[in-house]
Amino acid sequence: MPPAMTAALSAARRPRAFTLPVILTLLFLADSEASLAQGVGAIAGSVSDASGAVLPGVAVTLSNPGTIGGSQETVTDERGAYQFVRLVPGRYSVRGQLTGFRPVVISDIVVNAAATARADIQLELGDVSESITVSGQAPLLDTTTGLNQTVMDRQVLDTLPGTNDLWGIARVVPSIVMNKYDVGGSESFQQSKITVHGSNPNGESQYQIDGMNIDAAVGATGNVTMYYDPFMFEEINYQTSNGSAENTRGGIVYNMITKTGSNAFRGSFMANGSNQNFQSNNLTPELRRDLLAAVPARALAANPNIVPGAKILHIFDTGGTISGLALRDRLWLVGTVKSVGLDQLRPSSCSRRLTMMRCCSRA
Repeated sequence: MPPAMTAALSAARRPRAFTLPVILTLLFLADSEASLAQGVGAIAGSVSDASGAVLPGVAVTLSNPGTIGGSQETVTDERGAYQFVRLVPGRYSVRGQLTGFRPVVISDIVVNAAATARADIQLELGDVSESITVSGQAPLLDTTTGLNQTVMDRQVLDTLPGTNDLWGIARVVPSIVMNKYDVGGSESFQQSKITVHGSNPNGESQYQIDGMNIDAAVGATGNVTMYYDPFMFEEINYQTSNGSAENTRGGIVYNMITKTGSNAFRGSFMANGSNQNFQSNNLTPELRRDLLAAVPARALAANPNIVPGAKILHIFDTGGTISGLALRDRLWLVGTVKSVGLDQLRPSSCSRRLTMMRCCSRA
């Protein structure tokens, strides 16, 4: 083939090689845009005067300095209503201001993913140089959705005792029934099956990150292929009923909302652990005798001091996170790390002998 023709064909191929990644990237961003909507929340409300009449044209300012989308402005419509959408979970404040009225600020408005926080503002006649601040307001009922979810925000996640994993946290959520019990950490860092309101634990649960399905690609089993670090998330929402139309499952939905950085650098670290020297049991002599009655005589002869129960040899749970800015008000960063381990002995019966099986878990 002549060199000129070879160069022409090579030039013709180059745009195709470039176009395909661009198309795939655009499709990914479009899909991410739709899924991200489930990982954010909103603030909505109405503005009225002291008599209860709605006020159109009120300037409403949203404030959460240093966070993504934390500073916005809008104006109430003819019904006196306003709304801020696509807000990352966190605490915000809104300010309503209109000529002839004293400005009003409502602070500490908690925004959760997949929910709309309501903040109604009432303006009073007065000097515009004066302002009224309302804080600690109890959240009103979200009338925009019928979703029933339990939100475990960062403060709750950092306070909960015990192991810091998705299933250990889920045990404290109302209406959830686990398929196994975690006694003294014996089921730490292990996937558990969950049923809620009679759902099938083997095929009706779903895992999400910011509203995007991350189930293992092995059918509708509701499993994940890795153990996620709770330090990655600003909150974990356990959706138990009245899920959105985007979800195809009737059981529990784990919606994990990723952290975002801010203009201030922050960090945290946690570590806990235990070993066999910190363990005890509540076996009475009668209960121990009944349990050992089922042990074959040959097994008892080989190990007369056998304890009929699981024994943790070593358990640890460590994690850390750091967040901050790369470019002020433009680019933020978050990094997390987690290391866990569980070594334990479990009694296991095999034919006519009793053995102790060592179980190890690492993540």
